[in-house]
Amino acid sequence: MEQPGNQEQLQQSPKVRDMISLLEGDHNTQRQRRTSSSSTISNTSSMVSVISSGTQVEADITTAQLLKKIRDIINGGTTTNSQGGKPKYRAYLKSDIARKANKLLDNLEYKIESLEARPQEPSPNNLKETKETGTNTEATDLPENITNAHKQQPNKISYAAIAKKQAPKKPQALLIYPSESSKGPEEIRELLKKEVAHPGVKIKEVRNIRNGVAVICDNPEDISQLETKIKNSNTLKETIHTKQPAKRHPSIIIYNLPEEITIDEINEALKARAGTTENLNLRFKLSGRTQGTAHWVMEAPSESFHKIRKLGRIPINWSMYQIKEFFHIKRCNKCQGFRHLAKDCPNTRPFCGSCAGHHETRKCRSPQVVCINCAMHNQIHGTRYPISHRSDNQSCSCYKGEVALYKKTRDY
Repeated sequence: MEQPGNQEQLQQSPKVRDMISLLEGDHNTQRQRRTSSSSTISNTSSMVSVISSGTQVEADITTAQLLKKIRDIINGGTTTNSQGGKPKYRAYLKSDIARKANKLLDNLEYKIESLEARPQEPSPNNLKETKETGTNTEATDLPENITNAHKQQPNKISYAAIAKKQAPKKPQALLIYPSESSKGPEEIRELLKKEVAHPGVKIKEVRNIRNGVAVICDNPEDISQLETKIKNSNTLKETIHTKQPAKRHPSIIIYNLPEEITIDEINEALKARAGTTENLNLRFKLSGRTQGTAHWVMEAPSESFHKIRKLGRIPINWSMYQIKEFFHIKRCNKCQGFRHLAKDCPNTRPFCGSCAGHHETRKCRSPQVVCINCAMHNQIHGTRYPISHRSDNQSCSCYKGEVALYKKTRDY
């Protein structure tokens, strides 16, 4: 005669019986683990361990290889032949689920990389040495809780101050021109070789410029010493003269000018509307928003610049055009960093300018908006910049810092 418990189990559906068996098996496994004695497992690179499901896992596989395999599964699929004989591709996961899975995998990848790159805490014996020598930390990715990273930073430091401290020293230059217009760069070089054979300074580069020669050194002391030697030479003092490069004029940009417009028409309009007294020089043109137009970037001396900047809009040939100050600031479209372009980017992986993920900005489908520059700056330097904006937003704190540094190079 069968027991009541067995009768109930027979009346249950197959799915319920399978679940009960699975739970019982898991309970027995845990009880065996508690009662089993400890054992030593060899940790060799060729070891293969077997987990409870029976899947074999290679212990010598690298983290990067493992993550790549997971990502291949997330983004993979199968190809079958349809009734017509044409191949038909079917993804393993739906597009929205695959996108979420890739996002989670990006966060997991950062966690692993940050743990591997995390510096060890200095011991009390080495604390003094660490304080004296200093440390140099560099982050390459964003944390999982990137949107809250700036809340955990207690200090507030200006971007301009940090950028000024980190920016490499700008090379110093001395411009040398002939006193007579008949002499050129080659004649100046011959004179310098003859009169200042051993300058006694560290010269980094000597290059020809228009009507003269530019001598590049690493520090202003070398420039002053070289300039003194040239002035003390009677021969050089009579044949050449020197000067140090001055700050450049600020720039303005006029948007969407038609191709047929001329620089004379622009200067006439500026003189009539802004009251400028001198002609502006064209630096370069950028592609306009519509076909057949261009944005003109022009240099304006200080007095003219301040008059023009107040306008906002200017009439040229009975049409109104927007005008404003232009900042010569480089920003990479690959990693979103400043002071270089995408063709010179040192990073191997891109950063999205919208969500800060590891993909191109044009391929972004994430609703989250995060500035990679401000987030990284908060993480590295302890600032508390807002990060809920795109990296190309002009209200970005990092961009404002670059503008502040740029303005120091212009004669306002």
